[in-house]
Amino acid sequence: MTRKTSLLVTAFAFAGLLTPARANHGLTRFVSTDGIDSGDCLTNPCRTIQFAVDTANPGDVIWVRPGTYNENLMITKPNLTLQGSGASSTIISGDRTANVVTVFGVTSFTIERFTVRNAGKSGAIPGSAAIELNPNSGSAMGNWVVRRNILVGNGFGVALLNSLGGGTALIQNNLIANNDFMGIINIGHPHVTVRNNTIADNGFIGYYEFVGAANNIVENNVVARNGFGFPCTVCTATGIVVGPVGLNFISFNDVFDNAKGNYAQNTGAGFIPYTPSGPGEISADPKFRNAPYGDYGLSLDSPAIDAGTNTDAPPRDLDGVARPQDGNSDGVPVVDMGAFERRAVN
Repeated sequence: MTRKTSLLVTAFAFAGLLTPARANHGLTRFVSTDGIDSGDCLTNPCRTIQFAVDTANPGDVIWVRPGTYNENLMITKPNLTLQGSGASSTIISGDRTANVVTVFGVTSFTIERFTVRNAGKSGAIPGSAAIELNPNSGSAMGNWVVRRNILVGNGFGVALLNSLGGGTALIQNNLIANNDFMGIINIGHPHVTVRNNTIADNGFIGYYEFVGAANNIVENNVVARNGFGFPCTVCTATGIVVGPVGLNFISFNDVFDNAKGNYAQNTGAGFIPYTPSGPGEISADPKFRNAPYGDYGLSLDSPAIDAGTNTDAPPRDLDGVARPQDGNSDGVPVVDMGAFERRAVN
């Protein structure tokens, strides 16, 4: 589903000939399945991501070589970046009893280019999320980024708990599918941007907000076929459910065939109808290439092709394909909805 990272490029990176981007201007520490958990992970790679996290200083980048890492991570240092070598080749697999990646009490964190799977499935939060962001503060200032990941086979994809205060969160270019409960659960986070994700086939709700979640942007996503695995007698929608305040900008999404309906507002006392105020919303079969086998790319005749907005769209998709492409060959490149950009046909 995603292009493989070149072994040659990886070898150069570990030899120090190619250095990953240092977004936070710290040191770059390396992790490899054939590494050893000793030292500082700077010259010789460590074996586990958690060891590298424990060794790192705030602002460091932890660059992880392809492989499967059977770990449940706890991040309590601010401003770290976890950088995988590609979502299809760099896998963090939990023990099915807890969150796979827990980020607690920190300001700023980035995770990108991993598959994260096998969180607990009890439905408890904390405890069932692929990635949980919990600054544990109502006054935190910082930036939290979840970008270009594949989050499958968990209870929840992304869980945002407590308030970000004056900070922001960006959830972008992720495939969030086949999780038992919700794709994204947002409890108390304002200033969240959910952009160009494919949120599909999750058991309960695609994107869900509760108390305190407001002033959020939800755009360029495909939110489809959520809610068929979890019975809900009170739900009036299992696609996008906004919180009680309802002050969100929702636009240019394909919200389709969600079990109990596509949109609702959660008042705290129940669900009521909700109509997005933004432009560009459609409800049409996104025509994934082969979703039963994990391929959520867009077929040539998908209505999600060239249907998003180029404003603030990411420059590349989950696979690294440049955005926007002229996928419908009308001479005007427009970003596709969802995590995958259809290549232009020459």
